[in-house]
Amino acid sequence: MPRQPPPDGARFRLEATEQGWMLLRDGDPMTTDGRGETGGFQPQYSFTLAQVFDADLAMSNHWTSTAPSSRFTHTPIASIVLPNGFASLIGRNYRRRSGADTTVGEITDPRVYRIRMSLLFGIDLSVEDVAALGLF
Repeated sequence: MPRQPPPDGARFRLEATEQGWMLLRDGDPMTTDGRGETGGFQPQYSFTLAQVFDADLAMSNHWTSTAPSSRFTHTPIASIVLPNGFASLIGRNYRRRSGADTTVGEITDPRVYRIRMSLLFGIDLSVEDVAALGLF
């Protein structure tokens, strides 16, 4: 089977569990969304080989986008895999890794937030959109 290295240089491993399968990732934590920053192989997500119905996917997507305990309902998150790294914007916190170079910072100006979202993530937000996020 051909292997394709990920742009961020991470390694992945599948492990069988009692419930199914777990995908684990070992790589620079700066190339993720900030979870699992302890190093070594970290769980990413689990899955089974059971059939999935459209209704199951719809319900999961609904929960992710509406449940108060879902981080996606209270924290704006954008991430992108780059040709030589990864970038994420979680709230106002920006991370970008390109090769061996890492940039971390906080965006404190809504104009810079709009520019970063547009140029890096391809998401064009209006002034009103950014204001509605409540970040500034």
